[in-house]
Amino acid sequence: MCINSQLQDGMALCCSVNPVAGQGDNDYTIKPADKSKKVIVVGGGVAGVEAARIAAMRGHQVDLYEKSDRIGGQFNLAIAPPNKDNFKPLLPWMEYQLEKYHVNVHLNTEINADQISEMNPDVVICATGLKPAKLPITGFERAINAKEVLGGAKTGKDVVIIGGGSVGIETAELIAQEEDKNITIIEMTDTIALNMVNCTRTVVLGHLKADDVHFKMNSICKEIRKNAVVYTDKEGVEHEIHADTVIVSVGDVPNTALFEEIKDKVNEVYNIGDSNGGGLIYKAMQEGYRVALKI
Repeated sequence: MCINSQLQDGMALCCSVNPVAGQGDNDYTIKPADKSKKVIVVGGGVAGVEAARIAAMRGHQVDLYEKSDRIGGQFNLAIAPPNKDNFKPLLPWMEYQLEKYHVNVHLNTEINADQISEMNPDVVICATGLKPAKLPITGFERAINAKEVLGGAKTGKDVVIIGGGSVGIETAELIAQEEDKNITIIEMTDTIALNMVNCTRTVVLGHLKADDVHFKMNSICKEIRKNAVVYTDKEGVEHEIHADTVIVSVGDVPNTALFEEIKDKVNEVYNIGDSNGGGLIYKAMQEGYRVALKI
C-alpha cells in the first residue's frame, strides 16, 4: 500500500497498519478522555481491534465481542494466499495490544441489540464486517464461497472461479500451488482485479500466468450445473466448462443489521470497517483509530 499510494497513484504516504503515517501532520498524540465511558465494540476484525485499542488507551472501559474463536476477522483470510508472510505478524501484535490495554475480549460470543441495551453502554462501535453477496444464477447454491477455500476447504481438479477481483485471483493463486489443477476464472469485465493494489496485482497475475490459469473476460456466468459451468462471452455465445468445483468470488455486502437496530437505542453509535464499506486494511485501521479519538 505504501509503495502503491506514492509511486502509482501519486498520493501521500499511506500505510496499511499505521493509521497516522502520511495523514495530515503525522500527529501521534493520543489524549486521555475527559470522561471514562463504557464502550462496547462488536466485531474483532482490524477496525474493531484498533478502535478498542485506542479507546482503552484513552481510559475508557472497553469490551470487545467476537462471534468466532479468534480475532482478526477477514484479515485471517487475507493472509491465507501465498506471499502474505509480511502481514502475518499483525495478528499477534493485535492480540498483545488488547491484553496490554486491558480490553475485555469475549470470543465465541455473538451479541444482539437487546443484550447490548441491557448492558447500558455509553458507546457502541459496530465493526460487524461483511456478509456474502448472492447472484441470480441458476444453481448458485452448488458453488462454494472463495473465503471457504481461503479458510481451508478442499477443491477438485477442474476448478472454475466466478469473479476475477482480488479475492478471486488470490484464491486461484492459492489452489494453483497444488499439483494437477486446471483453473479457469470467469470475469464479467475486461480487467482482472481492478480493486487490487497495482504492484501486488502485477505480481499475482504473473504467478497465475506461470501456473497456466485460464481467463474468460467479458463473460457472464449463466448457470452452475452438477459438473459444469455455463457462461456467455462478449459476443453472447454460450459455452460450457467442466468443473469439479465451482467457487464464487462476487464480492460481499456490508453487514449493517446490528448498526441499524441499535443506532437509535444508544447515544453514541458508530459503524466502521467493512460493515461501513471499508474494503481495505488501511481504511479499517484509520476508521478504528479516528472513531476512538472521538469518544
